[in-house]
Amino acid sequence: MSIEAKASGIKVLVFVVDGVLTDGTVLVHHDGTESKTFAIRDGIAMVWAQRAGLKIGFLSARTSPTTPHRAAQLGGKLVYH
Repeated sequence: MSIEAKASGIKVLVFVVDGVLTDGTVLVHHDGTESKTFAIRDGIAMVWAQRAGLKIGFLSARTSPTTPHRAAQLGGKLVYH
C-alpha cells in the first residue's frame, strides 16, 4: 500500500502543546495571568494541514487561556485540557 493510500485515512491531527508546540516555558505575570511562547513555524504547518482538509487539535495537561487562544488564531476548534 502506498504512503498516499495510508495517509488518506488520517482526518485529524492533534498536537501536544506544552514542550512541543512551545518551549515548555510558562510565564506567570504579576497579575496572575500566564503566557506561553508558541513556535510560528508550527502554526503555518497547521494552516497547511487544514488547507489539505485535515482538522487540527491541541492537547495540554495545563488549563490555560493561552491554548484555546492560539488554537482560535489558527482555526483549530479541538482543544483538550
